[in-house]
This record gives sequence, structure tokens and C-alpha cells, in this order.
Amino acid sequence: MRSTVAPKGGGTAYVRWAFTDVIEVEFRGSISAHVVNAAVLSLSERLAEQRATFLLIDGTDIERYDADVRGPGVALLKAARQGGVVAGACVSPNSAVRMMGAAVAFVSSLAFDFVATREDALSAIDRRRLAK
Repeated sequence: MRSTVAPKGGGTAYVRWAFTDVIEVEFRGSISAHVVNAAVLSLSERLAEQRATFLLIDGTDIERYDADVRGPGVALLKAARQGGVVAGACVSPNSAVRMMGAAVAFVSSLAFDFVATREDALSAIDRRRLAK
């Protein structure tokens, strides 16, 4: 099951279970604080029903993001941590998105890998799963 969050502004966030222990947030389009805040709410609702160990953030289809997404990004990772997430991976072909994500992850104290492809993100999660 997937929940779609599409507030005003052209951006969309999808929250879904990728695997039984991996919850995924996929962002598409123009990402504003409003889109990320809506994703935080959706993620929190999902994690209240079932805890996750890992978070996969897919930013492959982000066209642009507003400067005000940092705070909501930290809230997203904190909500994930409160829902049981211990680590995750973020995929984006854009190195600027990966750099911004690394700063957000540092603030949230979650172990995160930032990679260019979905395959690399899933491999990073598998490595962390095996290391447990």
C-alpha cells in the first residue's frame, strides 16, 4: 500500500513499504517544505502502525528543492528514528541533493548512505542489515 502526498507546489511525496523492514519515501518534482512536512505526517502514520528498521529515500525524480526544506528534512528523519529506523539510504543522481541530505542526516543522528542509484541504496541497506 502506498500513500501519496501531493500538496500545492507541484511536488509529490510517496510513502510506501519497500520491504517488511524498509519504509520508503519517494520525492518527485519541485520539493518545498510543505511537501516534506506532508511526508513527515504520512511517514509517522505508517510507522505508528508498523515499525521499520531502515528508511529508503528516493530523490531520483526531484527537479528542484526550496531552501526551506532542511528543517522539515530533519523532522522526517527524526520521525523515522522514532518509528524504529536505525539507518537508511538516500538515492539521488544530483550530488547537490546528496550533499544537502548528508547535512540533514548528520543533524538527525541517523546512519545514512548517500548514493547515485537505487541499486546502490538497496545494497547499502543490505550491508547494514547483514552487519546487525
